Formats: sequence, C-alpha cells, structure tokens
Amino acid sequence: MPVVSDARPTFGRLDVDAVVVTTASLPNQNAENVAETVVARWNTSDWPRELLSLSCFVSGDGTSVLTYAQWAAENALVESLRDAAGVSWAGVSWAGVSRASVSRALPGRVDGDASGVDASGVEASGVEASGVEITGPTPFRIYRTVRGSAVTDEDPLPESFPVAFFTMPDHETATRWVDGLLSAEEESEGDERAYPGAIAANFHVSIDGTRVLVLSEWLSDEAASAHIAAVWEPILERFGGDAGALYRHYATLTGPGQSGR
Repeated sequence: MPVVSDARPTFGRLDVDAVVVTTASLPNQNAENVAETVVARWNTSDWPRELLSLSCFVSGDGTSVLTYAQWAAENALVESLRDAAGVSWAGVSWAGVSRASVSRALPGRVDGDASGVDASGVEASGVEASGVEITGPTPFRIYRTVRGSAVTDEDPLPESFPVAFFTMPDHETATRWVDGLLSAEEESEGDERAYPGAIAANFHVSIDGTRVLVLSEWLSDEAASAHIAAVWEPILERFGGDAGALYRHYATLTGPGQSGR
C-alpha cells in the first residue's frame, strides 16, 4: 500500500525521468472534496514499481485540482496511460469523468485508445455535463529550474505553488520560449533572483512539445502574488499568456519504502 503524507514532492529529484500532470476545473468550490476522492482512489490503485510519487494540489479559490505524478521511466509511464483502469487514469475518473468521454490523441499522434498510445502518451481534455473540465493526463519533463537566493534555509517548506500553462506549436519553440522568458526576467530584475519568499520555479515542457508548465514554489501566497504582479505580469504582456493560479499542496503518496523527496 502507498503511504500518504503532507511531504511536498521534490521537483528536481534525479531519479525522475518524466511526470504526468492532470488538472480539473470545477464548477463549484469543492476542490477539497475532489482531492479527497483523488487520494482515496490512488490509495487503492495498483502501484507500479517505476511510479515514485503522486501529489495532489488544490487551487486557492477551491475551483481546481492538479495532480502531479513522478515516474522513474517513461516507458512505464506510457504503459500506465495505456491502461484505462491504471493509476494515471484515476486522475480522470476522480471527478466522475470517464476516459472515453474526454480522451483524444496529442497533436500528430494516433487516436488515443489503449492500443494506440505512443511514447508521448495521450491527453484528455473535455467538459462533462456536470461542468467539470479535465485537461490531461499530459506527460512532461522538467526543462529548467531556477532558484531564488533570498531563502537561505537548507530545506524550506513551500506553502504556495503558482501554476501556469502555455500552449506551444512544437518542442523547439517551447524551449526557446522558456529561455527567452528567463532572459527577459534577468534583464529586468537581475540573475540573483533575490525575491522574498521565492524557493524555485520549475519549467516543464511536454514530451510532445505542445505545452509549457511553470510550477513554482513559494513560502507564502502573499509573497508569490506580489512577485507575479510586479515581475511576471509585465513580462507576460510581451510574451503572451497569463500568470495562472495559486495552488497549495493537499497530499503526496509514495510507494512502500520510497520517499517523495
């Protein structure tokens, strides 16, 4: 049985090959209830050996849930996406959404049935009659991580997780966009990134190159919000997109004998 804890995941751990991210936008402010269902379903799912951790986050306004799964091997991740009853699709069924109702192939891929998933997996995106909108599961890798210099604790505890997604045409464009965004930040603010409360920003690119995920770690919502308003909103006016939403950690599950860190 997996172990449930409030330990935050370590996003830069070296034994992670790829991650899978799913989000659910909810018509009501019941993210806590949905998150509880997510964790319960994960807790009863088969736990593949290559699955290192499963983490669940809820948005500050209670209208969104994000799940983040760390895998030691991409091929095992793909096998999980092929299995409609597997742990990767538990993240779709938690909101009462069936895989068949929302699954679609990623751009340039074959239709996303269980036999047609290639190395990039499949992505789900749809709206149920209940008003729940699911995006994912989407496979990503971390492309770059930048760390703040103002937080000097050896092992700081993040309480706020700003999350933003951006659509891209291909992998090369996605990595250039991330590089350009960070260069613009350094030109404006300097490369020390001595922002009060900033721990790290983790820039992910989807395996097929069509999405960028920025998932940051902050000591507080207040510090994160102030930084976004002062630094990132002006930069995003040039680069396109919006700053996303603030999430907080709900729970992390790890396999027997494993650690989320």
